[in-house]
Amino acid sequence: MAKRTRHSASGKFPLAETRLSKSDSFRRLYRTGHRRVVPGLCFLWMPSPDGKTRFATLVRKKVAKLAVTRNRLRRMVRETVRPEIAGLPRPCWMLFDVKEVPEEGIAPLREEAFRAVRSIREEVPAEEGK
Repeated sequence: MAKRTRHSASGKFPLAETRLSKSDSFRRLYRTGHRRVVPGLCFLWMPSPDGKTRFATLVRKKVAKLAVTRNRLRRMVRETVRPEIAGLPRPCWMLFDVKEVPEEGIAPLREEAFRAVRSIREEVPAEEGK
């Protein structure tokens, strides 16, 4: 029997294959990853040690009390980042840590997440031999 892959509601985003979920992965990112702090968002990234692009979004209860709001922020970041991942020069691990939701709404946060992923293109050299 063929292995089934899970996809998001849009049907285009494989979840399990791109999720950064182990606690030592988070620790490694916080200790050795590159950090970019912008208003409302802390973005961490590092070249992937396992050869796959993975990412996670952290929205703490302190930032958004309601689970509905936290999940909406996670989905917003995921859908903002999804098209940009394909254009990365090499696999990376990324973590989006949402620190606060701006009073203007989530549009500025979406723009910052988009800029954060785009910044990797300038900072990460392409893999040799490709």
